[in-house]
Amino acid sequence: MYKFLIPFLITMMFVSCNSSEDQADKQNASDATPSANAIYLPSITMAELNILWEYCNQVDYIYYDLPFSTNLDDQYSIQQSLRHISETPVPLAVKNNCKPISRVFYKNSGEDLIEAEVYFSEGCTFFVFFKDGKPAFSNLMTETGVKHYSDVLQKAAGLQRKLQ
Repeated sequence: MYKFLIPFLITMMFVSCNSSEDQADKQNASDATPSANAIYLPSITMAELNILWEYCNQVDYIYYDLPFSTNLDDQYSIQQSLRHISETPVPLAVKNNCKPISRVFYKNSGEDLIEAEVYFSEGCTFFVFFKDGKPAFSNLMTETGVKHYSDVLQKAAGLQRKLQ
């Protein structure tokens, strides 16, 4: 009986070692691919938003494909525009399938505080903020922001029809 038990135990030991190596390989492979919850960049910090809330006195919007630009220069309007920024960072899967519609410059007395790109299309409603010319933060757009940009684009479409 012992003749059969020792080979059986050795075989079981090899099978269990291979199985745990396969599990480790599968785990390492899943760690290497981004999960559905992976974010593009972290959310803009409260400190950054507080600086904008308190000190920003001009916001310039340069639209890439529209025949106009807009700007804000009163505190109330600027603070309302900051309410378009959600606390939620942008999922990586969303960012990879979108293109921006405008560049936004948040300023204090002509000095840039921070820049952002606005993404607004089907499934793409978010901001990417830049520090030192590089993407640093990403935030989804609030429902209020989605309504605002929808209105802006509808007005732009009307303006383009009049110009044709």
